[in-house]
Amino acid sequence: MKKNVLFLFLMISAMFGFAQGILQNPKPTNNNLSSVYFIDATTGYMVGELGTIVKTTDGGITWSSLCSGTTRWLYSVFFVNNDLGFVAGSGGVILKTINGDRPGHHVIAEHTVN
Repeated sequence: MKKNVLFLFLMISAMFGFAQGILQNPKPTNNNLSSVYFIDATTGYMVGELGTIVKTTDGGITWSSLCSGTTRWLYSVFFVNNDLGFVAGSGGVILKTINGDRPGHHVIAEHTVN
Protein backbone atom coordinates (compact mmCIF):
# COMPACT_ATOMS: atom_id res chain seq x y z
CA MET A 1 0.00 0.00 0.00
CA LYS A 2 2.79 2.43 0.88
CA LYS A 3 4.46 1.76 -2.47
CA ASN A 4 1.22 2.58 -4.31
CA VAL A 5 0.79 5.85 -2.43
CA LEU A 6 4.43 6.77 -3.05
CA PHE A 7 4.11 5.93 -6.77
CA LEU A 8 0.93 8.02 -7.05
CA PHE A 9 2.60 10.94 -5.25
CA LEU A 10 5.63 10.81 -7.58
CA MET A 11 3.43 10.68 -10.69
CA ILE A 12 1.37 13.70 -9.60
CA SER A 13 4.53 15.59 -8.63
CA ALA A 14 6.07 14.87 -12.03
CA MET A 15 2.96 16.12 -13.83
CA PHE A 16 2.64 19.40 -11.92
CA GLY A 17 5.97 20.03 -10.22
CA PHE A 18 8.09 20.18 -13.36
CA ALA A 19 5.73 22.17 -15.58
CA GLN A 20 7.55 25.17 -17.04
CA GLY A 21 4.87 26.65 -19.30
CA ILE A 22 3.49 26.01 -22.72
CA LEU A 23 5.69 26.18 -25.78
CA GLN A 24 4.12 27.23 -29.04
CA ASN A 25 5.04 25.00 -31.92
CA PRO A 26 5.81 26.17 -34.46
CA LYS A 27 7.38 29.16 -32.76
CA PRO A 28 6.51 32.59 -34.17
CA THR A 29 10.21 33.15 -34.90
CA ASN A 30 13.56 31.46 -34.38
CA ASN A 31 14.98 34.65 -32.87
CA ASN A 32 15.08 35.26 -29.12
CA LEU A 33 12.25 37.50 -27.92
CA SER A 34 12.47 40.15 -25.20
CA SER A 35 9.05 41.71 -24.71
CA VAL A 36 5.38 41.11 -25.42
CA TYR A 37 2.49 43.58 -25.29
CA PHE A 38 -1.19 42.90 -25.94
CA ILE A 39 -3.45 45.84 -26.82
CA ASP A 40 -6.53 43.72 -26.18
CA ALA A 41 -7.41 40.03 -25.93
CA THR A 42 -6.54 39.32 -29.58
CA THR A 43 -3.98 41.87 -30.82
CA GLY A 44 -0.42 41.64 -29.54
CA TYR A 45 3.20 42.28 -30.47
CA MET A 46 6.51 40.66 -29.54
CA VAL A 47 9.99 42.08 -30.15
CA GLY A 48 13.50 40.68 -29.87
CA GLU A 49 16.91 40.15 -31.39
CA LEU A 50 17.89 41.19 -34.92
CA GLY A 51 15.07 43.74 -35.10
CA THR A 52 12.39 41.07 -34.78
CA ILE A 53 8.79 42.27 -34.50
CA VAL A 54 5.90 39.81 -34.75
CA LYS A 55 2.17 40.55 -34.49
CA THR A 56 -0.90 38.46 -33.71
CA THR A 57 -4.53 39.35 -34.29
CA ASP A 58 -6.00 36.09 -33.00
CA GLY A 59 -4.76 35.96 -29.42
CA GLY A 60 -1.40 34.34 -30.26
CA ILE A 61 -2.60 31.39 -32.32
CA THR A 62 -0.77 32.74 -35.38
CA TRP A 63 1.95 35.38 -35.69
CA SER A 64 3.18 37.38 -38.67
CA SER A 65 6.51 39.16 -39.04
CA LEU A 66 6.70 42.92 -39.45
CA CYS A 67 9.61 44.80 -40.95
CA SER A 68 11.33 46.90 -38.30
CA GLY A 69 13.99 48.39 -40.55
CA THR A 70 16.74 47.61 -38.05
CA THR A 71 18.90 44.69 -36.98
CA ARG A 72 19.34 45.99 -33.43
CA TRP A 73 18.15 43.97 -30.45
CA LEU A 74 14.69 45.26 -29.52
CA TYR A 75 14.02 45.17 -25.77
CA SER A 76 10.59 46.62 -25.14
CA VAL A 77 7.27 47.23 -26.91
CA PHE A 78 4.36 49.42 -25.75
CA PHE A 79 1.18 50.71 -27.39
CA VAL A 80 -0.72 53.79 -26.26
CA ASN A 81 -3.76 52.72 -28.31
CA ASN A 82 -4.47 50.54 -31.38
CA ASP A 83 -2.44 52.82 -33.67
CA LEU A 84 0.31 54.52 -31.65
CA GLY A 85 3.13 52.22 -30.54
CA PHE A 86 6.77 52.41 -29.53
CA VAL A 87 9.69 49.95 -29.44
CA ALA A 88 12.99 50.57 -27.63
CA GLY A 89 16.18 48.74 -28.51
CA SER A 90 19.93 48.56 -28.14
CA GLY A 91 22.07 51.55 -29.00
CA GLY A 92 19.24 53.95 -28.17
CA VAL A 93 17.02 52.80 -31.02
CA ILE A 94 13.42 53.99 -30.72
CA LEU A 95 10.84 52.79 -33.24
CA LYS A 96 7.41 54.37 -33.62
CA THR A 97 4.29 53.40 -35.53
CA ILE A 98 1.25 55.62 -35.99
CA ASN A 99 -1.02 53.07 -37.65
CA GLY A 100 -0.58 49.79 -35.78
CA ASP A 101 1.32 48.42 -38.78
CA ARG A 102 -1.67 47.35 -40.79
CA PRO A 103 -0.51 45.47 -43.91
CA GLY A 104 0.69 47.89 -46.55
CA HIS A 105 1.00 50.77 -44.09
CA HIS A 106 4.38 50.28 -42.44
CA VAL A 107 5.29 53.60 -40.86
CA ILE A 108 8.03 52.68 -38.44
CA ALA A 109 10.72 55.31 -38.03
CA GLU A 110 14.08 54.71 -36.39
CA HIS A 111 15.72 57.26 -34.15
CA THR A 112 19.03 56.62 -32.43
CA VAL A 113 19.77 58.56 -29.27
CA ASN A 114 23.41 59.70 -28.99
